[in-house]
Amino acid sequence: HWVVMVTQEGCSFCVRLEEEILQPLRESGEFTEKVRFTFVDIGFPMPLNDFDGSPTTTTRFAGRYKGFGTPTLLFLSHAGKVLAPAKFGVPDIIDFYAYEIEETIRNLP
Repeated sequence: HWVVMVTQEGCSFCVRLEEEILQPLRESGEFTEKVRFTFVDIGFPMPLNDFDGSPTTTTRFAGRYKGFGTPTLLFLSHAGKVLAPAKFGVPDIIDFYAYEIEETIRNLP
């Protein structure tokens, strides 16, 4: 499965999400066998290979999953199926949000 962060240059909330939540989750090793973490930058439409190998762009990819705002976290299967509702933005209470993201990942099918 994939955890995809929709981001763009200059997004301070994206930096906060990466540094305070996603990076520690990756470094913990707890989810190594469960998910892969990546990002899609929607600042400029860049070429991207979709899950089925077909060409698309970063903005079309994110738009398909309603990832127009940044940051948005997408929880997707290896085939691009939505496995859990997307998470939008970063709330003020970051500790609870970190727990919520961890639980979402733990409960992916």
